[in-house]
Amino acid sequence: MRERYEIHFVTDDCKQAIIVERSGMSDLEAWKAALLHHGECAGTMFNIRRVSEAIERAGDRGIKKVRWNKASHTIAWSERAKLARSMVGLTIID
Repeated sequence: MRERYEIHFVTDDCKQAIIVERSGMSDLEAWKAALLHHGECAGTMFNIRRVSEAIERAGDRGIKKVRWNKASHTIAWSERAKLARSMVGLTIID
């Protein structure tokens, strides 16, 4: 089952957060997601197998303080749209 995860990181002294959908998350995957979000080529991610390697690569790009958590409080846009459609009430005005 796929879950949503929030990944928080600092780049150029600016806090950033992204939401990814995966079947599981780890520190290594969080660092890789931050790198990808910041413009790292996806093909280079296959060679990164340890967190220390990801941290070193992220340091070269100015990314630091990566953390992640399960994003249980977020819902998908499609789910939000369904809720919005069911909540819209119409009133007939004569």
